[in-house]
Amino acid sequence: MNPAVQTLLEEIAQAKRRAAERKQHAQASGDVPSTTHVPQEPQPPSADECCGNGCTPCVYDTYRAQLAAYHQAKPPPFIPATVHVRSSQPLGARARLLVLDASEQTFPVRLGQHVHLRTEGTAARAFTPVMLPDATGTVRPHVLVRVYGPGSSSRSLAELRPGDPLMVRGPLESS
Repeated sequence: MNPAVQTLLEEIAQAKRRAAERKQHAQASGDVPSTTHVPQEPQPPSADECCGNGCTPCVYDTYRAQLAAYHQAKPPPFIPATVHVRSSQPLGARARLLVLDASEQTFPVRLGQHVHLRTEGTAARAFTPVMLPDATGTVRPHVLVRVYGPGSSSRSLAELRPGDPLMVRGPLESS
């Protein structure tokens, strides 16, 4: 087996073990697993909620404080990006290994996070990239794509060739 593929499979198995351990520890300790919490934006007060008497704090002061806290706590928006496929290696008849033309600096995905990938005209699918060194020694995202039936988004991803664009959203916390 290709050493890069073997390393990728070992990294995936290790990530799954760590995720299971974190989940088991969280359940045992009663902690909530680490996920991205998206706070709900506060609603402005209606005009009849303010009495106009200069109360301290006024309902508008409370709203502004809640809105500031919301903007501070809100996670950064998903910024859609386009990366290009650097290489595409077949792994048997039903899988491909895509190496994306990005680096750790331009593609900051940590262990336990996933991204949504899609090609033009297909639905996005979640993948967990593994950051591994490529043949040049540069650490790049590697994505294992299992190929399903015709017309599936995995099929269109598996048909990508070096230089083809790929739309990315994320990273997201895996739960």
